[in-house]
Amino acid sequence: MNFGMAASGEAQDIQVRFADPTTRLVLLRAPRSDYPKVRCTLTLMNILDRRRVVVSILSVNGSARTAKRTAIDQIRRIYRQRLTISLSKDEVNVECARLEDSLSALHAIEF
Repeated sequence: MNFGMAASGEAQDIQVRFADPTTRLVLLRAPRSDYPKVRCTLTLMNILDRRRVVVSILSVNGSARTAKRTAIDQIRRIYRQRLTISLSKDEVNVECARLEDSLSALHAIEF
């Protein structure tokens, strides 16, 4: 995040706690006082690693427990949608394995 030289030190407190490329879900940890700047930056972000992106803020939580709960619910929702399309048995097994990997990685996070 870049707010110029005056605010360059503030971004040091922001941490990526979880990133899953399969579900395209990212969990960020930031101080409450930095929330408005983080939200502004994410809202205006349209390129990441030279790729066009659309950032949607799904939830803002005050505790690690509620953030994890929201992320778990979102991951389950994503996989439920994927499994509603007609897939072969092998493709369903692959999707289920990905779901298990995503959820176990999320459960392992220490805040």
